Parts: sequence; C-alpha cells; structure tokens
Amino acid sequence: YKPSAEEVKSNADYVIYSDKSGVDFSIDRIGVCNKSWLFIDDTEAVILAGGTSSRMGRDKCFLDIHNRSLIDIKTEVLKNIFGSILISIADESQVALYEKVNGQVVYDRLPGCGPLSGIESALSHIKSNYLFVTACDMPDFDEEIFYSLFYYCKDYDAVVPKNLNGRVEPLFGVYQKSCLEKLRRFLRSGNYSATDFLRSINTKYVLIEKNIINLNTPENLERYIHSYMGIRQ
Repeated sequence: YKPSAEEVKSNADYVIYSDKSGVDFSIDRIGVCNKSWLFIDDTEAVILAGGTSSRMGRDKCFLDIHNRSLIDIKTEVLKNIFGSILISIADESQVALYEKVNGQVVYDRLPGCGPLSGIESALSHIKSNYLFVTACDMPDFDEEIFYSLFYYCKDYDAVVPKNLNGRVEPLFGVYQKSCLEKLRRFLRSGNYSATDFLRSINTKYVLIEKNIINLNTPENLERYIHSYMGIRQ
C-alpha cells in the first residue's frame, strides 16, 4: 500500500485489489439507497424455477425472449452481483433441463409446499447470511427496488416490496438465513402461504411505486416481448 492508503485502510469495509489489468470486484455490487452507499456482500441469490407453469402452458424458465431463454437472461444479470446463484427446482427429474444454466441446481427438500419449498431448500444450501429470492417468471431485475430491500435486511427476517395497491411480492425479497428454522416450523404446521409466512416473522414491507412484472400467461408474455424489443430498438 502507498502510505496514504495505509493510513485509511483500517476504516475500509472492503479492500479492492488490482493487478493493473483489472480488479477483483464487480462494480455491479455497489448501489445507493437513502443517500447511503450499499455493498452487496454476504448474499446469494436463488431463482425459483419449480412451478408448474400451468397458466403459461409451458416451462416459463425457457420462454424465448428475443432469442434468449428467460433463465439465461436472469442468471446473466444476477451473476455479477451475488456470490453465487442457485436454481431451485421441484425434484431430480428436472435436473437435466438445467445442465447448461449458469447456476447451482437445488431441488425441494420438502416437496409440495409451493414456492416456500424452494426458499427452504435455498436457505439450507447457502453459506451467506442473506438470500435474495426471485421467481423465474419475473423477467426484470429492478436495481432500485432491490437496493431499497437490501438496505434493511440486517434488521429483519425478511424484506419484501409492497406496491401502492397493497400487493406484496414475497418472491422478490431478501431473507435472512436465520429465519430457516421459523420457515420449517411454519411448513410443518401445514400452511404453505408465502404471505402468511411473512406475517408470522419479523418482516419489513418496503413501499414501491411501480409494479413488478410477472409472466403468468401467454398474453403477459406477448405484451412483455413487444415492450422488451421496443426498448432495445
């Protein structure tokens, strides 16, 4: 270190090293919320991909968005921000579908409990203290919303967005690994509602002024593709 850097090193939360050809850090891991810098550390991400896609009529992870699969778009966006990416699927029968996807595949340890099964499995696998959860049918990663959630994550079991109409998005949120046992007890009670689980733990609801897009039906997909291509033309 140069003398000037040595003097302030002890005050730094994180030291970035460079060999003059690059750095050991992705700038995507730095954000701003409430006029404060945020460093996305000690956090992993899971994409919930174990749903039945009944309303869509085909596997939503492999929907074609401008010649790319939805799962590939999501993993590319997330890989520069999080320490690792998990792909949560229902069971071993789906593993072969995800062999070429850039993420570690995990399957439900408590099957039949809906999306909470995937969150339980992911919390069981991560080594970090925080887990960012996103559903495979949410095509966009809104950094502004994510940073507003991450800002509070150290003080709550879970932090999720709530829009102006009162709609809660439990599948776009940050969960502490420490809530894993609470989740297991909740599932053993026979209640598989994600919103009920959030009400049973220490949850922070962050008000957002826009809706998070979900691709649940072919009509949702068609509208999104037209919007996606229009933005990029």
